[in-house]
Amino acid sequence: MPKNKDRFKSTTGLNDLLFNLLVGFVFLFIVAFLLINPPTKKEEAPKKAEYLIVIEWDTNSSDDIDLWVMDPNRTTVSFTRKEGGLLNLEKDDLGIANDTWITPQGERVVIPINREVVTMRGIVPGRYQIAAHVYSYRNVSQMVDGERVYNEDSRTITATLIK
Repeated sequence: MPKNKDRFKSTTGLNDLLFNLLVGFVFLFIVAFLLINPPTKKEEAPKKAEYLIVIEWDTNSSDDIDLWVMDPNRTTVSFTRKEGGLLNLEKDDLGIANDTWITPQGERVVIPINREVVTMRGIVPGRYQIAAHVYSYRNVSQMVDGERVYNEDSRTITATLIK
């Protein structure tokens, strides 16, 4: 039998195989792309609160006053632990330090509110303990007739319980 050396020199079969593999991968990619669902926006759960505990202090104060709440199960919520049990600290106010923000247009906006709020999402029977802790006391002073006068008596903290 004569030997034919040119019998295996054609690459048509290999080219066919590679082309079919490429077409198969493209087809699978298109099918996978069509099966991808667009992400649906999660609906935010409605915020429910049985009670709000609010403390407020002087809007021009630079003092950092923190609200601490402990429920009957001895779960404490404060700036160190913002969630616990049925309690949630909504905002940790630092006085005038975090009352300023810059808009995308570069304008400086000041919101002079010094307030901390804890929400109670449910009621556990028992005794709740609420405390206002002066974390950072900045003794604000003014110059009056050449003397430095400290304005200490104007610091009041108002606590409110809202059902």
